[in-house]
Amino acid sequence: IALDTSGSMGGEKIELTKDAANQFIHWLTRRDFISIAVFSEKAELIQEHTPLNEKTIVSDKIHKIQAGGGTNLSAGWLQGLSELKENFVQGDLHYALVMTDGQANSGITNHDGLKKIGENYLSQNIRTTTLGFGSDFDEQLLKSIADSSGGRFYYIATTEDISKAFNQEFGELMSI
Repeated sequence: IALDTSGSMGGEKIELTKDAANQFIHWLTRRDFISIAVFSEKAELIQEHTPLNEKTIVSDKIHKIQAGGGTNLSAGWLQGLSELKENFVQGDLHYALVMTDGQANSGITNHDGLKKIGENYLSQNIRTTTLGFGSDFDEQLLKSIADSSGGRFYYIATTEDISKAFNQEFGELMSI
């Protein structure tokens, strides 16, 4: 997960985003692995790649997240992608989830540059799905990232939207 903690995510958006991250963690099984990068002006890995044996420890880290600062979406996304690449296992599924309002204002901000990142990692079998939070997110940017990365884009306005997105994105995989 690459989770936006910039100032534009303050208030209800950050709470809904943390809820989405926690729902995703509890939706996965103990056989799954996760890493979490947060980003504002810079990116920070708050959870290294780990199996989901202790979901409460990971969940506690998410609950402590606070919003503030600018939005370097590319740094957070690349931090998450790098963690996936370093822990790549042939035959496993590798997904990055970018949870943001998509208001990138530092780092790589142009659509073409971000699309190239997605294309590069998709060629390495790492997909990215984007989740847009709030009414003021950059829908075109998030769709562009998802399309170039072999993933999907979802708009998240309510808690119910979170469950729908995860069921649509990963539901078939869970039934196998």
